[in-house]
Amino acid sequence: MPPRRPTSLPAVMRIARRAVHRTLTVVGAPAVSEFRDLQVEGLDNVPAHGSALIACNHRSALDAATVQAVLDRPATVVLLQGLWPSAEGDETLRVQHRVAAGDLLLCFPEVHPSPDGLVHRGHIGLGALVLDHDLPVIPAAVVNHGRSVRFGAPLDFSRHQGLPLARTLARSVTDEVMEHIVELSDQGYSDATAAGARQQARRERREQIAGRRIAAAARRRAVKVAEVTRREQRHLERSDLARRAEEAEIVARRQAEEAARRDRQQFGEGR
Repeated sequence: MPPRRPTSLPAVMRIARRAVHRTLTVVGAPAVSEFRDLQVEGLDNVPAHGSALIACNHRSALDAATVQAVLDRPATVVLLQGLWPSAEGDETLRVQHRVAAGDLLLCFPEVHPSPDGLVHRGHIGLGALVLDHDLPVIPAAVVNHGRSVRFGAPLDFSRHQGLPLARTLARSVTDEVMEHIVELSDQGYSDATAAGARQQARRERREQIAGRRIAAAARRRAVKVAEVTRREQRHLERSDLARRAEEAEIVARRQAEEAARRDRQQFGEGR
C-alpha cells in the first residue's frame, strides 16, 4: 500500500467544514422542515435537472438545512475557500465530479455567517467556480428569521466563456451575484468579509470590556482617593479641634492666673 500523502492544516479544516455542513444538511433539514413552517418563493427558478449553482446569503449555521428543506432535489454544499487560489485541491476535484454528474450545488459566498445582519463581500471562489464550469447561478436568500427562502432568476455568465480566468474577472462575477443576493435578502451590504466583520466585532467587544475594566478601575481609584481625602479631612478636623482645645485651655489658664493676680492685689490692698 503506498504511503498516505500528509494532509495540510487548511485541507483538514476544509474536510471538517464539509463534514459539519453534511451533518447539518442530513440531520438538520428534516428537523427544520418539521418544526418550521417554511415559506418559499421562486422555487421554479431552480432547474429540476442538470447542474446549477445556488448562491445564498449566510445568516446562521442552519442555512444549508433550511435551503435543503425547501428544494425538490438534493444539493451538494460547496466550500468556496477551497476553490481559489488552488485549482487542484480536493474540493476542486469533488466539484468537478458533481458537475459531471449533473448535481445541484449550493454555496454560501460569505463563507461565515454574518455577525451583524448585513450581506458581506463574497468569496472569489464563487466566480472561479462559475467561470470554470459555465454554471447558471440561482441567487437565493434565507429571510424572515430563517422562516422563508427566496430564489431569484438564474444568472447566465456564458458571455465570459473563452476568456482566461483572472482574479478581476472572478471578482466581477462574484460581486454581480452578491448584488442579486442583496436584492433578495432585503439586507444591507458591507464590502468587508464576514470573517473580517466578526473579527472587528470581537475587537470592539474586547475594547468595550477593556473600557469597562478601565472605568471600573477608575471608579475604584476614585473611591480610594475619596476615602483617603475623607481620612485626611477627619485628621485635619481632629487636629483643628485639638488645637482649638489647647488654645482655649491656654486662654482659660491665663484668665485664671489674671483673676488670681487681681485677687491678690485686691486683698493685699485691703490689709
